Amino acid sequence: MAAEVHLQNVSKVYNKTTVVIPGIDLKLPKNELTVFVGPSGCGKSSLLKLIAGLEEVSGGEIFIDGKNVTHEPPSKRGIAMVFQSYALYPHMSVYENMAFALKISKTSPAEIDEKVRNVAQTLKLTKYLDRKPRQLSGGQRQRVAIGRALVRNPEVFLLDEPLSNLDAALRVDMRIEIAKIREHLNATMVYVTHDQVEAMTLADNIVVLRKGHIEQMGPPLEIYSKPLNKFVAGFLGSPSMNFIGFTVGDIIDNNCTLSGPGVVASAKFKIQPGSLKAGEHAFIGIRPEHIDVQKTLDGAELEFKTYAIEHLGDHSLLYGHVGESSCVLKVDPYTTYSVGETLGLKVQKQHYHVFDKDEKNVVDFARS
Repeated sequence: MAAEVHLQNVSKVYNKTTVVIPGIDLKLPKNELTVFVGPSGCGKSSLLKLIAGLEEVSGGEIFIDGKNVTHEPPSKRGIAMVFQSYALYPHMSVYENMAFALKISKTSPAEIDEKVRNVAQTLKLTKYLDRKPRQLSGGQRQRVAIGRALVRNPEVFLLDEPLSNLDAALRVDMRIEIAKIREHLNATMVYVTHDQVEAMTLADNIVVLRKGHIEQMGPPLEIYSKPLNKFVAGFLGSPSMNFIGFTVGDIIDNNCTLSGPGVVASAKFKIQPGSLKAGEHAFIGIRPEHIDVQKTLDGAELEFKTYAIEHLGDHSLLYGHVGESSCVLKVDPYTTYSVGETLGLKVQKQHYHVFDKDEKNVVDFARS
């Protein structure tokens, strides 16, 4: 049975001086997968450990399924956790590893056997049940670690960077496996990763963290297309969003024009009323795939000077400058471009972002 997780003003301070989480209010919907993302040191793993009961909170309260579990041990919280390391018992078989927690809780042998075999079938581990961990691949070991958690039928399922020790190909395979597992799992899942691809492909909701604060929470495509600030906009996306510095020109009917190096024609961008003033410095934010590229400057809005090219098969990346700002373009691989070439750019008007001096996104998302 899935459970809602509710954090009320939860904080974590080490040695009375090092503030990791200054105070977070957060509700994690039941039966959904929420991913915590952010740079190293942002507090995502610490937050997961507080939910699990592996760390004591410094302040605030944690509720699971409406029950205050702030000071309850992990065994009383109805949670199961998968760590970055597999943490399998090397002397036990796959079956014994998966059954261990159930044996400790004095579950009947018949029930243990049924649960282990059902989970093993879901994870495609049936033919490996008699093997020891050393006889398995990295991906198989991670599936055993996940299976060991699943057999407990937890209300809340916590995963702390479970794929970080796998190579690139296995990471892709395991992402697909975890997505499949979700279809059979009636539990709330909380997943910590630094990999934005995992976040975008697996999550129902993403929580973007920075220095212990929640910068934004929402569905992946909402955060990708409507970031609240420059940090969130730059964190999600590969290559990341381009930020082109400019000076605000005239503002008429909440349409601002930009001026500065690299601007070859006035472009108008719809912004929130009163958010910018003429003469201020700001940034236009555009993702590499949301820029139209042309070989001439006729009718262009920005001037792009190419300094490097990467050919990646299904697309190419052009690296260059717009004025003094670095910029990356995602282009058709079959169009020929040259290092040193000057190109004209047009911003796709349904996909631009504008960030003020405080890095807040001030674009009017009601734009047509």
